[in-house]
Amino acid sequence: MGQASSTSASKSLPEIRISNADWASQAVAECEDLSLGLSDECLGCVFQKLLPKDRNACSLVCKRWHQVEAKSRDRLALKAQQSLDALLVPLFSRFEFISSLCLKCSRKETSIDDNAIVLVGLHCKNLTSLKLKSCKAITDTGIAQFAKSCGSLKKFSCASCVFGSKGLNILLQNSPKLADLSVKRLRRLRDNPEAIFPGAAKIQRLCLKEILSAHLFGTLIAGSKSIHTLVLARNPGVWDQFFELIAGHLPELVELHVETLDMGDGALRAISKCSKLEVLYVSKVANCSDYGYSAIASGCKNLRKLHIDDRKIGKVGDEGLLAVGKYSSELQELVLIGTDVSIRSLDLITSNCSKLERIALCNSDTVGDNELFCIAEKCWSLRKLCIKNCPVTDRGLEAFAGDGCPNLSKVKVKKCKDVTMASGALLLRNRARLAVSLDVPTLPDETLHPENARTEVGVIRSPTSLFCSRYPLNKNRIVLAASKFFRRFPKQS
Repeated sequence: MGQASSTSASKSLPEIRISNADWASQAVAECEDLSLGLSDECLGCVFQKLLPKDRNACSLVCKRWHQVEAKSRDRLALKAQQSLDALLVPLFSRFEFISSLCLKCSRKETSIDDNAIVLVGLHCKNLTSLKLKSCKAITDTGIAQFAKSCGSLKKFSCASCVFGSKGLNILLQNSPKLADLSVKRLRRLRDNPEAIFPGAAKIQRLCLKEILSAHLFGTLIAGSKSIHTLVLARNPGVWDQFFELIAGHLPELVELHVETLDMGDGALRAISKCSKLEVLYVSKVANCSDYGYSAIASGCKNLRKLHIDDRKIGKVGDEGLLAVGKYSSELQELVLIGTDVSIRSLDLITSNCSKLERIALCNSDTVGDNELFCIAEKCWSLRKLCIKNCPVTDRGLEAFAGDGCPNLSKVKVKKCKDVTMASGALLLRNRARLAVSLDVPTLPDETLHPENARTEVGVIRSPTSLFCSRYPLNKNRIVLAASKFFRRFPKQS
């Protein structure tokens, strides 16, 4: 009976065959352009959410989209080759509201010259941010003419260019709104060593990287009373006396980044006079010790973030960190790399710094299980913990499987050879919302058995920790689960 009913039902259905091409054309014909109901402002907001590649594709759909996309674009990045000179006027006539422009050129190619940068100043009336990289054909004359025609600039960045002090001084004199200045690898400063003055600019953020004559900016730093962020990285010279001269002229300094400088405790003592300092990054400096960091902690009592990278130097230990724990009660983030921190200083830091949310301890032979016990017991506000290349074991990580650190959301352990997957599985089992990232080179022997493998894979409750990470541990888990699945299907002979 069932067979007869299915036959009759199949005969009652009409046989209609529509090809994919016919169905697609019919659907397109019946579909209306829903974007016609959107205003130009609303459509422009949609375009601003897209990636540059998708925006370029949308501009080719129709004339309206082409016009709306051009009016809604405020950022533009161009390859600053010599052939770009003839295209600048048509480009700026189409994109009338560009406020941020980036011009980059390859080191092996000839870049745009002074005429091109002058055209930028004449046609980009709304320009507030300009970035130049490897534009070696632009000289002081071009920068001076650009500055006189573009007085609304708020942010200027240059890297691997050939203009010098003269062009920068004219730029600062004609840019009263300039607040962010970044200078990298400006080699021609040594050819004509003139001091750089603040001019009419009100610099709030200054970044100097790989400048052979960075001391020429001393008058700019001392004359800019409103600087709140200062970044100095990989600049040759002795910096102790430099900081002693300028520290008293930085009353509003809030954030300081120092990397690969020849400076010592004298510079840190001078920096400690900046009482409003909240963020301090010190990386790969030569002669900074506990004495200098004690001065920083006692003088800058509003510290919120402290990063100390003391790799290959090893002059920072418990004495300086004890001062941090004593005076820095507002500390929220602490990153220690290559320091001799132990439970002696961590006990005071975790007790007094009740707002501490992020801790990273890396490349330290003195950080073990006892230090992790101290953190788990006293850091109630801790949210993120990172341990890298330290002699910790599973026993130390198991301290976070209980009630310690109730706000903890992420634990990352890397290059700790005594840590296995067992501790990660225990953390995920007891704290389902915790994201655990472990860098384990090999799987333990017991996980190779099927019964143990079933339990191990079932413990993973956080999809982010399993599929959205690149660590070998997660790859091993995926392979383990996949191998168990494919065993159900025997190979055909």
